[in-house]
Amino acid sequence: MPKNLPFTVFHRSGGAVEYNFPLHPETQSAADVHSVLEHLRDALTFLLDNKKIGNGDVLQAITMMLCMRADRVDVDRDVMRSLIEQMVASNMAATYAAVHNQASRA
Repeated sequence: MPKNLPFTVFHRSGGAVEYNFPLHPETQSAADVHSVLEHLRDALTFLLDNKKIGNGDVLQAITMMLCMRADRVDVDRDVMRSLIEQMVASNMAATYAAVHNQASRA
């Protein structure tokens, strides 16, 4: 199982951001994680392109969904909270370390 999940986001401006997210040691399928991430990105892109939604509202909805999903996992709540906090912290660190490529000018 790979330890990291590379994920590149291309922007309309021509720029791109290259992420290298850490995977949890118990990740079952990096391909499934990648697929879910792509679907979530595409759904958010569609919503943001077609409505004026504030970033705070988007983040609020995403955290609500994360919490609802976590509530469906049969694990002690304190263990789940700790796991989520660890994953958010490590993924934020990966986000801050992402490589931002500028649009090429021909």
